[in-house]
Amino acid sequence: MVKIFKRYNFNYLILSGAIIFCCTMLIYIIITKFYINEINSLSRFDSINNYYLLIFSALVIAPIFEEFFFRGYFTSNSFLKFFSLIGCGVYIYITGNSYLFIFVFILVILHFFKKIDRVYFYIINSILFSLVHYKLNDFKSLITIIPMFFQFSFGLILIWVVLNFNLFKSIVTHFLFNLFFVIIITLPLQFPQIESKNFNYLGYNFNYSKTPFFNNKNTIIRIPNDYSISAENVDINKFYNSFDSNSKKIKINVDNKFYKFNIYIKKIDSKAKKLDTKTIELLLKKAKLIENR
Repeated sequence: MVKIFKRYNFNYLILSGAIIFCCTMLIYIIITKFYINEINSLSRFDSINNYYLLIFSALVIAPIFEEFFFRGYFTSNSFLKFFSLIGCGVYIYITGNSYLFIFVFILVILHFFKKIDRVYFYIINSILFSLVHYKLNDFKSLITIIPMFFQFSFGLILIWVVLNFNLFKSIVTHFLFNLFFVIIITLPLQFPQIESKNFNYLGYNFNYSKTPFFNNKNTIIRIPNDYSISAENVDINKFYNSFDSNSKKIKINVDNKFYKFNIYIKKIDSKAKKLDTKTIELLLKKAKLIENR
C-alpha cells in the first residue's frame, strides 16, 4: 500500500481525509444512538422529499457541478480556475448561504499570493464545500456540527484525486461515492418491514403498512365518502395532497421519507367528525409519519 502511494503527490490529503472520515463515521454512529432527533433536524434532511429528485441530484448534479465549482480550481486550466471561483459564488447564492461568500473572497485574495502554502487553499476549499451542504442554523450545537466533517474529509480526498489525476476522475469518484449512499438508502425502501400497524384515534381506525418502492402496482387513492380513505402504493406527500391539493406543506418524518405505504382509514365512532386536512394531519402525526413543522 505504501509503495502504491509513493507514486502520487499530496498524500497527506487522502490520508487525513480518510482518517477524518472514519473518525466522523464512528462518532456519528455513537451520537445517533442518543441524539437522533438533533441529527434528523438538519436542514439537508428536509430539502428533498422526492426520491427521483434525490437520485438525480446525487448522481448527476452533485458530481458534475460540485466538482467543476469546488475542485476545478485545482486543475492547471486557467479558465477552470476562474470558472470555479465564479461557480462557488453561484452555488452559494442558490443554496441561500450568503455568509459563505467570505470564504470565496478569501480564496480570491489567496489566489494572488503565489508564495502562500497551497494547503490553505485545500483546507478553506474543503470547509466551504462542507458548509454549503447545510444552513447556518444547523450549527446550533456540537452534535449537529459533526456531520459536516463527512463533506470536509471527502473534499480533501477529491482534491487529492484532481491533483494526481484529473477533474474527470474526481467526478467519477464523487459519483461512485454518492452511488454507494444511494444504494444504502434504496435497499430498505425496496425491502421494508411490511407488517401492518393500526390504532384508533379521533373516532377513526388508522391502518398502514410499508410496500416495496419499486413494484408493478399503480398508486390508487379512493375516497368513497367523508369518513373513509383507502390508499395503496402511495407516498405520504401524495396521500396528504390528494385529500386537498391546496394543503400546506408537511414535514415527513426522516425515518419514513421516500417510503411508499398502504393506508386505510375508516370511521369507528358515530360521533367522529368528517375527514379533513386537519384530521388527516393529526392521524399522520399520531402514526409518527409526519412531524410538527
